[in-house]
Amino acid sequence: MATFQDLTGQRFERLTVLSLAPFNGKRTRWNVRCDCGTEKAVAADRLKSGSTKSCGCLHRENAGRMNFIHGHASNLRGRNPAFDSWQNMVRRCEDPRSNRYQSHGARGIKVCERWRNDFSVFLVDMGPRPSLNHSIDRIDNDGNYEPGNCRWATNKEQARNRRSNRPVSANGVSRLITDWALFTGISLSTIYRRVANGWSEERAVSEPPDASKQHRLFRSSLTSRGILA
Repeated sequence: MATFQDLTGQRFERLTVLSLAPFNGKRTRWNVRCDCGTEKAVAADRLKSGSTKSCGCLHRENAGRMNFIHGHASNLRGRNPAFDSWQNMVRRCEDPRSNRYQSHGARGIKVCERWRNDFSVFLVDMGPRPSLNHSIDRIDNDGNYEPGNCRWATNKEQARNRRSNRPVSANGVSRLITDWALFTGISLSTIYRRVANGWSEERAVSEPPDASKQHRLFRSSLTSRGILA
């Protein structure tokens, strides 16, 4: 005869045992409370074997997750935009061969355990990628890829969040580099490059992009005509 085991107060996955349930003529059952608040009677052998882990809410959550994934990521092999973003996120943090590893993994930027090995969890947390113009962006550029610090953002939105997008002053006016690009029509990359190369801030946001090229062509023309030595 099996020895009776009191399970009162013990926890099995999401279920906490409250008390012994009335015998149903077949097997010992226990009244349990699920983490979601639902109470029900569960057979002792199902609790101890782990075959029953919740009141049923866990199954419903997993089913809902899979329905969501199949609705938005039916193919996870590179043709789903969200999957590509997830894969690239992990690669730039963990693969030294990635051309973006130096600005991510080498800086100590990591992908949280919740996302690193499970695209489905990442997709549930982040939702589908809104468009091909959106990619994953860290709100805190020194923080990790994790819930609460990530969003889907366009290239323009991400440009505003770059570490290099600092204020630049010209003629007594201070603007972020991204805003100077919009104001002057000079490309963002041109202003970034000029500032990085040591140009004065005023010159970097005021000189037309092709001014230096035009100046060289003008001097070349004068030289070819013997006006300049």
